Amino acid sequence: WTYIGGGDGESAFIDRTNNLNIVTSDPNGTHRLSVDGGINQHTLNGNGIPEGTLFFSPIIQDPNVSTTCYAGGRADLYKSTNYLDAVTNTHLWTSIGTPQGTGGIIRFAIYPSNSMIIYTLKENAVSKTTDGGANWTDVTGTLPLATIYPTNIAISNTDPNKLWIVFSGY
Repeated sequence: WTYIGGGDGESAFIDRTNNLNIVTSDPNGTHRLSVDGGINQHTLNGNGIPEGTLFFSPIIQDPNVSTTCYAGGRADLYKSTNYLDAVTNTHLWTSIGTPQGTGGIIRFAIYPSNSMIIYTLKENAVSKTTDGGANWTDVTGTLPLATIYPTNIAISNTDPNKLWIVFSGY
């Protein structure tokens, strides 16, 4: 085993098309890319993505386009269509909108067969976009967000209107 980064249960991913491409995270939104299996690392921060994140700041690869990834932990959801260019520090991040709710995005999920459908989870709201972030709709409904803290979200693999929300027990 070799430690290559990350900590405190932060998010990470290995590129499903090239297992040498690895993205790791440290607390407070410090994201790094390795294109050589973890030997060398390049920052994914900057270049349009702001500092000042939640302690846990999720980052995930797009389920359909392997050269695209998304980062939460901020009020807006950020997208990079060229995150692999972090090797030359020419990658760019753009906001794809501000979902409903206050604070940063705790978690988010992308529908596996349509990357235009994304759900975000904030402390007091669940939001959905069906157009890749151009428009966000509050879909919180009757969830008890005022009394219990949400910690995770998942979308059904077969129904983009079915999702699960996990709440903490303490």
